[in-house]
Amino acid sequence: MAKSTVNIKSNALSSTANNLGIKMVSEDTIHNMFELVQKLSSNSQLYEMFKKDPNKVIQQEVPDLLLAGAHFHTVDSNNTYFPAEGGAAAQVMAGEMNPGEPWVRIEIRTGVGPLCALLCGQCDNGKV
Repeated sequence: MAKSTVNIKSNALSSTANNLGIKMVSEDTIHNMFELVQKLSSNSQLYEMFKKDPNKVIQQEVPDLLLAGAHFHTVDSNNTYFPAEGGAAAQVMAGEMNPGEPWVRIEIRTGVGPLCALLCGQCDNGKV
């Protein structure tokens, strides 16, 4: 019996997510995330720059943290994402996806006080 489109897509998503997930949870990545959030917490000017262009700040401050297939946010004590991400709300909180379309989302958060760094993988609904 042939696999359904959902099974084929979910298998591809699973493989992609597994490869990215292993990189995301590595000791080096977690260490670098703590380094990033500490720098952002202690330097409001750097944090404002991050809100506008996270990759530029990461490239400047913690370049080893840039991972293909992932991007970054900070999240405050109200669970507000900077920069904002509508995809996360639709995907995770509201569940407003294309019906029957498989997706994967991986988030790793590291925090210092009320601010956390969020490494986000497989957004854009984890499209294959």
